[in-house]
Amino acid sequence: MQLSFCAIRRIIAAFLIVCWFFLGMEGFKNKCIKEQFANEEHQARIILCWAKWCGHCKAIKRKDDSEPLKEWDLFKKQNNGVINTSNGNVSIQDYEVDESPQIVKSLGVKGFPTILLVSKNGDKIPYKGPRTQQGWKKFVLQNANDI
Repeated sequence: MQLSFCAIRRIIAAFLIVCWFFLGMEGFKNKCIKEQFANEEHQARIILCWAKWCGHCKAIKRKDDSEPLKEWDLFKKQNNGVINTSNGNVSIQDYEVDESPQIVKSLGVKGFPTILLVSKNGDKIPYKGPRTQQGWKKFVLQNANDI
């Protein structure tokens, strides 16, 4: 059976439409993440920037819902996504580099995992302590006056 030129063109067109649809969906997802990030720009946040392929990241953050909660996931869950400080609330967020590359780049992240405390005016304070819930909470509370 030989395909005609017209049939081949139709197959290629259908393939391109399917590819365009899925690429568009990914772009829409990234746009929603960027819009959410922009809307929270004037809020204090502690942010984990991580990568699914990073061994150190896998130790503190689960890759998907099929894995058990890890240290960062528990930190976020047990604090209901927010830490209350004397200077207001600090939102707990995380961004995976392959899902949110522009956000991670805008934060100036060079390695993974990176944890930053971002003040309401955009100042970034890097975290260098133990990768534990207690360490992260202590870090936020100690820097509450700077946010």
